[in-house]
Amino acid sequence: MTPTALRAPAWALAGLLAFGPAACEAGGAAPAPSLPAGARRTPGEARCARAASPLPLEADARLAALQRQAVQVAREELARGVRERPRGSNRGPRIDRYARSAGMPVGGAWCGHFVAYCYAEAARRRGLRFAGRRRLHSAGKVRSFFLYRSFTRPDDPGRLARAASLRLRHERQGSPRRYLALQGSYGDRWATRRSLPHEVFADPTLLPLRAGDIVVFWRPGASRGRGHLGLVASYRGTVLTTIEGNAGHAVRRRRYDLSRPATLRTVDGFARPALGDFE
Repeated sequence: MTPTALRAPAWALAGLLAFGPAACEAGGAAPAPSLPAGARRTPGEARCARAASPLPLEADARLAALQRQAVQVAREELARGVRERPRGSNRGPRIDRYARSAGMPVGGAWCGHFVAYCYAEAARRRGLRFAGRRRLHSAGKVRSFFLYRSFTRPDDPGRLARAASLRLRHERQGSPRRYLALQGSYGDRWATRRSLPHEVFADPTLLPLRAGDIVVFWRPGASRGRGHLGLVASYRGTVLTTIEGNAGHAVRRRRYDLSRPATLRTVDGFARPALGDFE
């Protein structure tokens, strides 16, 4: 079984993870996320993991509960029979509501608006706000948000510094954002070219997916509609069950077999928010 890797380049250890060995020794850094058996880390990550205590279970349990709530919201929308009216218009009473919740004009592609709405509503029901409510409009924006990168000004020094500070805060809370990609996928190659730390899995059966994770689909080379988003409802073996908006002009449940190469080629990656994204 091929090991999993956490791609963390030198700049990340010196910048985003500058608190690494020294801070670990001083007790100032929270541990990196736990990986499945057989996983490997970069040397800096390994030193930090050895020096710090295990990932706080309480933080992850609270996040998992929020994610389950988001899936419950998605199931409620599915039960409503939400669909475009008229077909192909990207409009409808609930669909317009998703767009407005995401801070976007009505009438646009709405798969990301649906995911953002489910998370925002889950947070609202617990008296919280979801920081990504206006950051999930497209596959590209999802990548940037979960990889701590500005979508509009990725090389701006001020934004890089703020992203580094935010990531450090999330790490110290024991619940950083995560982007999980299959080895060689478009998401893996995209993040690697930009030296962005992300988790890579050679075997889809090792993906530690759970209800509420966000699945990012991507079709490189397509003239339009290249990206698509959905919520993970369950993952068993290699069978991925999702609830998606703008799927055949409606909210639908779909299933994918990740053992099929043709299906794998369309999967960009999977994203999981930080507990600190809910405040």
